Amino acid sequence: MFVPRQDTLKKIGNLGKLIQGQHNVGDENKYPEFEGNVKTVDTRPYWQPPRSYGVFKCKNAEVYMEVGDAMGRAMENLLDIE
Repeated sequence: MFVPRQDTLKKIGNLGKLIQGQHNVGDENKYPEFEGNVKTVDTRPYWQPPRSYGVFKCKNAEVYMEVGDAMGRAMENLLDIE
């Protein structure tokens, strides 16, 4: 799951509803049509402050690695790969 930047969320409001909506898509009881082909990954725990002035907005390579790893593990789970 990707969540917009905090300053954007302040403009949008209703952060809880946004996050819950993203989680709901991965809930096979609420959306059985997505069963087996959608996983929700909460990426908020991986956020860290920027460490440099790189190309990416986050500017922290460790965050990209952790998010990518979490999403890869979710894909393995979807594909039932051990």
